[in-house]
Amino acid sequence: LLPDVVGEEDSFGRSIAFSGDFVAIGAAGFNGQKGGVFVYHRGEDGQWTLHSTLESPYEGEGGFFGLEVAMEGTNLLVAAPYTGQTEESGASGDVYAYAYDADANEWRGGTALTKFPGLLDEANLGLSIAMQGPMAAIAAPGLGGMLGGAVLYMNSGNVWNFAGIMLPYAPQAPNSGSPIAFAGNDI
Repeated sequence: LLPDVVGEEDSFGRSIAFSGDFVAIGAAGFNGQKGGVFVYHRGEDGQWTLHSTLESPYEGEGGFFGLEVAMEGTNLLVAAPYTGQTEESGASGDVYAYAYDADANEWRGGTALTKFPGLLDEANLGLSIAMQGPMAAIAAPGLGGMLGGAVLYMNSGNVWNFAGIMLPYAPQAPNSGSPIAFAGNDI
């Protein structure tokens, strides 16, 4: 499944998410570390073909779009956990939402999930993502000055809304929230 435009330094396959007949494969080093996601579709003949190439909506350098991907049904979340990083401050990170439009046969969106100014500064939002049904848990290991935690979002009609923040029970464990996963109803 390796596309012709990807090189060794692009980290193709660093993250992979499946749903139905689609697979999203992240390449966080693609395009000068802006990153990219290659979405493949399995046809009726069982063969996988490149369906879409999603490029980073982030204009800055080194956001690493595609470092993490998560897919549930027709929804795809793509993390760029190093967006906003400067010489003076760490990365706040962004997570972008896409939805598959079957009528148009394309992935639409690319809208960053809402963050609260100040709260997620230098949080590395999206260093890990887990989805289950309409809920997404997104790691933010730099949250609270490296205390770490997770930010929860709920999908309603292809609109992702903030649903809460989870902080570690034992605050002496720095960088909590990475990695993150669902186990039944638990995160």
